[in-house]
Amino acid sequence: MIKNIFKKIYRSIIELLPPKLSIVIQFLRRLHRLPNLANPRSFNEKIQKLKLTPPTDDMVRFSSKSLVKPIIAEILGADWVIPSYWQGQYLPPREERLWPVPFVIKASHASGWNRFVITSKDCDWDLIERDCKLWDRPFEPFLYETWYNLSPREIVVEPYLGEIASLPLDFKFFVFNGNVEWIQVDTDRATSHKRVFFDRKWNRAPFNIEYPIETREIAQPIYLEEMISAAETIGKRFKFVRVDLYELENGPKFGEATFAPGSGYERFSPPAFDLQFGQLWR
Repeated sequence: MIKNIFKKIYRSIIELLPPKLSIVIQFLRRLHRLPNLANPRSFNEKIQKLKLTPPTDDMVRFSSKSLVKPIIAEILGADWVIPSYWQGQYLPPREERLWPVPFVIKASHASGWNRFVITSKDCDWDLIERDCKLWDRPFEPFLYETWYNLSPREIVVEPYLGEIASLPLDFKFFVFNGNVEWIQVDTDRATSHKRVFFDRKWNRAPFNIEYPIETREIAQPIYLEEMISAAETIGKRFKFVRVDLYELENGPKFGEATFAPGSGYERFSPPAFDLQFGQLWR
């Protein structure tokens, strides 16, 4: 309780500060060093520089969970798009919410604002409506990921992907200047979050970011080459973007495009790889 109170006070204070000073304080608090914003060299520093730069129209469109779908259908094909059961500014009347369980309710203009309805017991509309009302606001202003707040605020309802017992496995492709350099896989996100990186040939990487390393074997995706090609097709528009894709039995699907992983505050281990990632971002 006390921790949450201090967290709210801290966020309120840093939101009142000028953006650059706020980012410097957050960077120092999370990574224990001052960022070089004038001449950024590391990956995390370049994310901060990006956040202080006006976003492009493409960044706004690709970061929106509703605006991006027709774009993905056009450049990759409709089969890559997760269909929407419904989307709009507000949820429809309860008698119209006849979506088959399981499904996911998401805020289109945010990262991580979602609610999973896995069984009928999860379908507590009072709680879901409360969450959706909370989402009708700018996305975490203190993070300065301004591209999210330049798109329409909508609710998107999609089918749940993967097995009911666990969150679906997604593959996060780090694309620098149109080339996939690294692929991130997260496991046990709801229980004991772990992470591992692979190169494009599916060799394990000698580093990790933020979370403990997943030591179990992760099978190479069947559609790895197709997913690399799709990520690079999307990524050629940007100096850097992380493209998240799902691999399903009937083929891969587009998840989302992320321009500031961890908002640029995640720790590399060993730390030298923060600089190596930054060198890829030309």
